[in-house]
Amino acid sequence: MVKEDLVQPDLNNMKKKFYISIPIAFREDDVHERNDEIKKYLDEMFPDIEYVSPIDYNHVNIKEVGNQTSIEQNAKFMGRDIEQVILSDAIVLCEGWEKSRGCKIEKYTAELYQKELLYFMGGKLWKYDNNWDKWFEYIN
Repeated sequence: MVKEDLVQPDLNNMKKKFYISIPIAFREDDVHERNDEIKKYLDEMFPDIEYVSPIDYNHVNIKEVGNQTSIEQNAKFMGRDIEQVILSDAIVLCEGWEKSRGCKIEKYTAELYQKELLYFMGGKLWKYDNNWDKWFEYIN
């Protein structure tokens, strides 16, 4: 195979992807509604960006998630989640992320892979600026 045979992706035309890190365990009752609310907000703010969350592709039967899963199931779910974080351009951490083991692992992975960190709190998107040690509302 020669160099000319390799097809290079057009990075300028690739759709950006945000990973939504949403606490699931112990909050199964309203997780779908919270996920839909966040996606609706993000879709209005960034119509050209793809969004993915564990709810969309990972946890088929939400009643089995969190409190009821085995260690093997949790490991499988987290493996899929980490893969999606790595493949994303940014991560959106939802309210309660700091109390969720899964969200903390996703945040740590995003930091290691130098992804943009955004926070969905109080119905708005925020970004923390380390230089100013201050929160700023994210405006597209």
